[in-house]
Amino acid sequence: PPNPYEAVGDPIVPQKDSVEEQLFYAFRSGGTDVAEAAWLEVIENFPEKTYAKDIARRRLAMFYLDQARYRDASAIFDDFAQAPESEPEKQAFGRAGKVALLSDLGQFQESQREFLTALDPDDPNSLFKDLDDDEMRRKLRTAVYQNLAELGLDRQNRWQRFLNESRSEPGDAEDRS
Repeated sequence: PPNPYEAVGDPIVPQKDSVEEQLFYAFRSGGTDVAEAAWLEVIENFPEKTYAKDIARRRLAMFYLDQARYRDASAIFDDFAQAPESEPEKQAFGRAGKVALLSDLGQFQESQREFLTALDPDDPNSLFKDLDDDEMRRKLRTAVYQNLAELGLDRQNRWQRFLNESRSEPGDAEDRS
């Protein structure tokens, strides 16, 4: 399978002097045709900057998910899901990404099972409290809503608070740019 971290063809992304400048450029690229290359530049040019590289990998996975490049997105989500227990935020992001991806693929039962296994907000031992990414929280809510609708399950009572959550918990430093 292709490596989702491998540079893409014609890089039209300028190499910046600092990781902060490179991240800023990548964030500004949004969903444009240079977004993938911009995030890859952060990963490739600043490999020692773990935090910045993780931000870039998260955004790259979301970009791939939005572009229906499921194999590429899945590889990154799997990497995050397999992070050590000392990094629950990474695990939560990876598991939530898998929920969203499976739902996008129409695998609603598998998606809902992944959600209940790892991210059930009513389970005090779940990774849900560690999901620190607002965009991923929105994608997770959308996936669960779709799963419940497709599976004919009740969206009232137990799921009401989660599905109507308008904002994520405080502390998402990534999405404050």
